[in-house]
Amino acid sequence: MRNIFLIVILMIATLSLNAQDTIKKSRREIKAEKEALLKEQTKKLLDSKNYMFVTKKANPSRGGTIDLTGYTVKITGDTIVSFLPYYGRTYIANLDNQKSPYDFTQVAESYNLTKVKKGYKVEINVKKEAESITYSFDISDTGFASLTAISSSRQPISYTGDIVEIRNR
Repeated sequence: MRNIFLIVILMIATLSLNAQDTIKKSRREIKAEKEALLKEQTKKLLDSKNYMFVTKKANPSRGGTIDLTGYTVKITGDTIVSFLPYYGRTYIANLDNQKSPYDFTQVAESYNLTKVKKGYKVEINVKKEAESITYSFDISDTGFASLTAISSSRQPISYTGDIVEIRNR
């Protein structure tokens, strides 16, 4: 009787361990599928030149990191619609102090997309009045991105966020 009882307990323990292995594999598979979908979506968005960078944080050259919500850069074909705050030193005075220098809609002078080891690099050059601005995006395969904005008349500033699809509301 004891032997039967021990055998039943061993069988239950073995079945529960096998069930846990199956669950772990399923979670890994689900994670891998999700990552593959994000990689495919990011590549498709960048190739279409129709996407939006949604900021989460600003990293000025001086000072600490600043949390952001609601700031974006939209790229649609040749046009860039930038709505970003600026924190830093300006070398040339701006006549319109009410508006951020990175709040504009311009046609890009150049757009370069390059595949790098674990993602993409996008460089966009814009000429705004007498100022030349370069937006340099470092984008991971899964859509996380950092943007460095370099201006001819300001200190550089960087932003972190995500590349997402533009949704029409």
